[in-house]
Amino acid sequence: MTPASRRRFWANSHAPDRRPSPSLDVNAMHTSDSNARLRAPTGQSSRRSFARAVLVAMRLAVIVPVLVPVFSLGLLSGSALGDDWLPAAEVTEPAQGLPVISGAEFESEQPARPVTSSGAGHTSGPLWTDLPERSAVPEPIVPEPESNAFYSGTDCGDECGWGWQVLPQGIVYKPYLAAAKESRLSTVLMKESEDGLLWDSTLGGRFGLLRFGPSDRPEGFQWDIDGAGMVRLDPAENMDVRAADFRAGTSLNWGYSAHRWRVGYYHLSSHTGDEFLLKNPNHNRLNFYRDAFYVGYSYYVNPDFRVYAELAWAFHVEYAEPFEFLFGFDWAPSYATGLRGAPFAALNVHLRQELDFSGNLALQAGWAWRGADAASGLFRTGLYYYNGGSPQGSFYADNEQSVGYGIWYDF
Repeated sequence: MTPASRRRFWANSHAPDRRPSPSLDVNAMHTSDSNARLRAPTGQSSRRSFARAVLVAMRLAVIVPVLVPVFSLGLLSGSALGDDWLPAAEVTEPAQGLPVISGAEFESEQPARPVTSSGAGHTSGPLWTDLPERSAVPEPIVPEPESNAFYSGTDCGDECGWGWQVLPQGIVYKPYLAAAKESRLSTVLMKESEDGLLWDSTLGGRFGLLRFGPSDRPEGFQWDIDGAGMVRLDPAENMDVRAADFRAGTSLNWGYSAHRWRVGYYHLSSHTGDEFLLKNPNHNRLNFYRDAFYVGYSYYVNPDFRVYAELAWAFHVEYAEPFEFLFGFDWAPSYATGLRGAPFAALNVHLRQELDFSGNLALQAGWAWRGADAASGLFRTGLYYYNGGSPQGSFYADNEQSVGYGIWYDF
């Protein structure tokens, strides 16, 4: 290679490229090669081929670093957008289960701008830049479950989960409102048709020890204990104690939805008042008692109205007989009443073997209040009617017919 050709080769291979694009001028290259062949000796063709290869490689080295990031950005943008970069098809209705989102909620979003390259050597087509962050798909709007009116408190259904609870709130199997021998707090002032004015009061209650069930309502399995003292006073005789009955018991209860079951044991014993015995020395004192097992069932026709029945069998008795059967209904508010309250009514029929299953009938009606807490009891006040064998065991054979006014609180 002559010195002049070496200078031309060096100048062509190292000269800066001032053209606007890195595209190749094929015609110029062919012309240059033709002139070079006319000027250069024939023996130097291999060197010229090597020089052309080096020149092409250097130009590719300039073009490839520009094209690779451009195509990479296009591919990444398409994979990030999924099918969103394709022309959107017309949507006639929203997808099932998702709320309709208006365009106003996305006014702050900046849509992607397609940029078309005008430079030579660039692939024509949209290059996606200034891509916005993809918004998460809105969660479906799920309506809250309606409150279960059988129970107060928050009702989350089966989602609350079942578990063990020590000293749980609330009673799974609620006491019968008009039954005379339930453990509760009460006082009743009444007039008996033959004995005049009498005052019956009960001091007791029922509470749960252990439950396996949901945490938000009294349901599932529950172990209860109860106890009460039931005293009768004689206002006409300086409030002498006429008689007193004492009850203690325990029960296993099961409740789900509108159904309630209970099985249990109770002891009931009756005692005649000392003042009454002193004033009536000829009275035959009766040591009346029962140790009995019982099974009961309640069904809620609706949240405020239930019917029930219970059978008991006593294995240890004196003066009493083994079997007794009771049934009735309760109508009372199951919801939080506030100060206004709500009406209530209750009926109880108690058939007793020692009275040839004639038993007694009790009716109550009045006004009731219930709190919002799950452990809230039922406070009632109203009229009272009783007809049948005396509720006091010491006078079980005496027939009574009484009307009065009472106050009750049931746990």
